[in-house]
Amino acid sequence: MYCFGFCIFYAIVGCNLYGNVYSEKTGYAYPIANKPQQTQIPQSNLNAKLAHISAVQMKTLKKLEQIKKTNLLNMERIHKETLAKMNGMQKDERCVVTDATIQCGGFCLSALHPLVDDISYIQKEIDSQKESQANIKIIQKETLEILQEILLKLTAIQKVNEANTPKRQQIESRLIPPGFELIGSRYFNIVTDTKNWADAEVTCRQRGGYLATIQNQEEYDAIKPKLMKNSWYWLGVNDIKEGGQYVSVASGHLAQFFMWNDLHYEPNSFEGEGDCVSMINDEMYDAACEDLKYFICQLDNLV
Repeated sequence: MYCFGFCIFYAIVGCNLYGNVYSEKTGYAYPIANKPQQTQIPQSNLNAKLAHISAVQMKTLKKLEQIKKTNLLNMERIHKETLAKMNGMQKDERCVVTDATIQCGGFCLSALHPLVDDISYIQKEIDSQKESQANIKIIQKETLEILQEILLKLTAIQKVNEANTPKRQQIESRLIPPGFELIGSRYFNIVTDTKNWADAEVTCRQRGGYLATIQNQEEYDAIKPKLMKNSWYWLGVNDIKEGGQYVSVASGHLAQFFMWNDLHYEPNSFEGEGDCVSMINDEMYDAACEDLKYFICQLDNLV
């Protein structure tokens, strides 16, 4: 805007100067109303006029240059002030709430919406856990009542059993044949009369049992203290029907437990007659069934 005004001013001054110079050179001047027409200007006056015009021109140019510099300085100052204000706004860009509804409004609500959803979800989970805990307490109470009822029944049964124990022992004592005793988990009768294998089997049957078969190491360890050291005992096991297939005469099943003497390569079917199993000092042998030995009877036919 400033530049446009200067241009117009400069154009008017230039036109006036041009008109004066032209009139002085040609001797022609524009007529002025109510005044007589001017005469031709002498050469000396013309030079003075030109010098004056040049001085005015220089003064005008200096004035324009000064105005231009002033405008540039003002524009630079305004630009710097604008940048400073913008930088200050960026550094201090925070929400100073004076009217929450107008300033924040939907923005604040939209920003808080996920948090509100999370709080709602957490509350639902807490309610669900409270309900589960209540159900667990109910189940615990019902379970405790059932356990107490079972305990009362077991206590009553135990009392009945304790009251009947003497009677049961009396009944068992009447059912257990003479000579049999509980060794480990089963009843055995250790006989110190010497007989061959067949007669020993018949004697056990007459006493209400069978010629014994030992089922495992634990059972042998329970029987061992009852046996005489360095003494032979018949067991109810043989391979008479099929060589190498040692069968229990009580159960009819293959025997599962042996303590063969490896030094004598047992079982070795001694002289072709070793079909019956005997035992001495923690070792088992296959021996001639006609030999005379002590024997062991068992009450059951499970093994």
